[in-house]
Order: sequence, then structure tokens, then C-alpha cells
Amino acid sequence: MLVRLGEMGRTIARRMPNLILDLGVFLKKRYFMKYLISAFSAVLLLFGPSSCKKQEEFSDCLQAKFEEFQQLSYAHSIVKIEIPDGALYWFVDAYADGGESVLNQACELVCIADCECDGNIVFCDETYTDFPRKTIWQK
Repeated sequence: MLVRLGEMGRTIARRMPNLILDLGVFLKKRYFMKYLISAFSAVLLLFGPSSCKKQEEFSDCLQAKFEEFQQLSYAHSIVKIEIPDGALYWFVDAYADGGESVLNQACELVCIADCECDGNIVFCDETYTDFPRKTIWQK
């Protein structure tokens, strides 16, 4: 099917390549910096906050306990339990019934988890462990 272009149609068809070129040059000159700044801002918003994560600070005693535990062959992970008035640190080992220490921020033993032990020991139950957990180290 042939479509006949009138005089106006032929004029538009002849000028179309120049119109597109002129529009491209206009956009390049006028909006180049605007687009560059917008793109740079978007990159900063996407990747900026993730690189600014605050490193958690631990007491010297806790840091020493972490380093000592990480050297053990049976060490599995260290889990932070976020309780309402602070945090607890659960030293998880690879043994089934070895007795895993749970320390508070003052480096004091709070309870023992995963232990079939006898004696005067405070066992960890849901009052200690039923809070949000986060693994802070894993072998």
C-alpha cells in the first residue's frame, strides 16, 4: 500500500534527520551536567551508606575472649543476642553437649547453653535466648 505524502509530509521527512541531530546537540549541551550530577548523586545514594557501617566496639575483656575462642579447634560461631538492656554473646562450639558460654557486655558469665552438666550452673533458657540474634563471627 502506497501512502502519498503531501508537500508538508515531504518537508517533515527531509528535515527529520536534522531535527533529531539538533535535538541531540541541544540535550548534550544543555542537560549534560544536569544528567551527570543526577547520575553521580544516584550512585552515592545507592553505594554510600553501605560503606559507612559503624564498626561495633567491644570491651578489652570481650575482645580477648573472642580472640581466644576463635583459636579453638572446636569453635563454631559467636552469636550476639540483643536483649532489651544490652547484649549477650553466645560462644557456640561444635560439640553436641559441651556447654557453651553466654557472656554479657561486662564479660561476666550469664548462663551455660547446650550442656548436660551437673552442678550449680545457670542454664540458658528462653529468658536469655528468645531475642533477636545475629552471628558476628563464624568459622
